[in-house]
Amino acid sequence: MRLIYVDSRNRVSGTASNFSIQLNETLSVPQGSKLRVDQIRIPIAFQLINESNRYLFFQDGNQTFLATLEIGGYSSPELAATLQYCMGVAQRGAHGPTGSITVQYQSVSSSTQFLYTPPASNHGQQFFILSNEQIAQLPFATFPGINLKAPQSINDVLGGYATSVLSSGQTQLMFPFISTQPYDSLYLTSTRLSTSAVRGPRGNNNVLAMIIVTESFGNVQENAMPFDVWLDCSSLTTLSLDFQLVDRFGVPVDLTLGGEILFLLTIDEGSSGA
Repeated sequence: MRLIYVDSRNRVSGTASNFSIQLNETLSVPQGSKLRVDQIRIPIAFQLINESNRYLFFQDGNQTFLATLEIGGYSSPELAATLQYCMGVAQRGAHGPTGSITVQYQSVSSSTQFLYTPPASNHGQQFFILSNEQIAQLPFATFPGINLKAPQSINDVLGGYATSVLSSGQTQLMFPFISTQPYDSLYLTSTRLSTSAVRGPRGNNNVLAMIIVTESFGNVQENAMPFDVWLDCSSLTTLSLDFQLVDRFGVPVDLTLGGEILFLLTIDEGSSGA
């Protein structure tokens, strides 16, 4: 049995969430070996808005606009205020939205309300936030430099909403709950230590452990596999190992605010072990 204590601070390449370590001697893992991961410690220092979700696409009448949010962490009231500001200053060429948009976080219900007041010249003007599917259908050059097939939209953060037209003629978009915790689950993966025994959320077989995030910003999340679970491991001979801490899309999380990943990797070689 081999125990490998992994600390991303000892990486020879990469970042805290996507790194490689060098071993002092060759690791030979025979076919039929099993592995597990324990003593996982992950810093909860994730930014709610990052490079992968900083855009909001919305429709104001017959024009589609792009609002760009600043990267960072937000409380619910801060996020509402930022959304209102960014939508209000959004530009398409020389023009901005013709209607008025207010965004309010309602602390009693934990909901967030978008309220759109159409221009006096067109009381029936439509307003809505585009889904990722609708974004993908926009003409290719609508927003130069933005890949509309992978639009880096904030939609996954916002979630679904209900639309209603009020007696005042205003359009209301009501989001029942917007979590300001960027992740509810994370995945520790490795391209070298693949295992056919596990399938990740995208059908991938490189997942070593899933971490359910319950800690708040600034704390450390601890995790371990169930005590009686071992994963079948493919045969391997190597002087280095790589690890990634990724979201459900397989994208390494952003730990630029600080913090490192630590865990214990145990490999049981069975009767074949040295």
